[in-house]
Amino acid sequence: MSRLSILIPAEGGAEPLERTLVSVLQNRPEACEVIVVTHGEYDDPYELAGEVRFLAAPLTAGPIQRIQHGLRHCRGPVVHVLRAGVEATDHWTDVPLAHFEEANVAAVAPLIVDASDQRRVVSAGLDYRTGGRLIVRAAGESVDCTPSAAQHIVGPALSAAFYRLEALQRCGDDFDTRLGIQFAGADWALAMRRRGYVSLFEPSSRLVGEADPRDVTATARAAWQAERLFWRHAATIGWTRSLAAHGGVVLAECARHWKSPQVAVSRLAGMLVGCGWAISHRKPAGRKVAAQKPAVTDATVPNAAVTSATGTIEATSRVIHRTDAGEATTPAPRRDSFERAH
Repeated sequence: MSRLSILIPAEGGAEPLERTLVSVLQNRPEACEVIVVTHGEYDDPYELAGEVRFLAAPLTAGPIQRIQHGLRHCRGPVVHVLRAGVEATDHWTDVPLAHFEEANVAAVAPLIVDASDQRRVVSAGLDYRTGGRLIVRAAGESVDCTPSAAQHIVGPALSAAFYRLEALQRCGDDFDTRLGIQFAGADWALAMRRRGYVSLFEPSSRLVGEADPRDVTATARAAWQAERLFWRHAATIGWTRSLAAHGGVVLAECARHWKSPQVAVSRLAGMLVGCGWAISHRKPAGRKVAAQKPAVTDATVPNAAVTSATGTIEATSRVIHRTDAGEATTPAPRRDSFERAH
């Protein structure tokens, strides 16, 4: 039985997918399966079907739908979502997998460094402020400035994230498929936090990827999605604190994008729509979810150096997770011709 499922949603053509596959097949651990979700355009020229499971998603499926399609086929208790183009390094799964021995850990974010300058950080996970500001931790900073030990964070970015499959299944009904890839990772993490799970950043797990554009959220669609994310989780954080802080965030975003009025209008419109939604749904969703919390245990985070990140939402309970024993070892991949070509 697989201990780990590595799930790669294909996008951006064959070249980034093949770079990711080369690195994964060279460095993957034992008892691991590799799943690639495609639109049907990848013809497997290196005959990897014996080592990789290729799944064809519907042509209309976006990145989130492709990930969800792959999750339905994962057999390992831990799933590693990996964006095409992000490259794995030696032993990158070892410590993250160890964190999942603690029952309350739902997600682990690895350290992603810049392919063009590996002294620079692309992502150290996500933080989410009370007012609705999503922050990619340590983006653009020096690797030397990142913590040396595991830390609590809101959650991982979907470009590279380890998840407990049971936690995703338990919280899946709370996820919003209409959010883009930039905001869905935070949505998943906040939904799992609401059920008592925690997420960690693990600096010893390192991958190599390309930095996202600086203003990746500076579009009208992204502004609408940011507003939707805020209104979905404001009740959990607390309406008074959230609304007081959110007004300042929206005004600051509008001022920052004054040359792009469509972004400002989307922010303001999203705020008004969200406000109307909040008034019409007076009972916070958090109350309903709280009644569904699973049994708890007093498991603790294994690393004594783990600390709480400023401004995040702290978990208050812990969740029991059952794993099956007797996992089989995955044979070494047959990848000679594939690697020689790269």
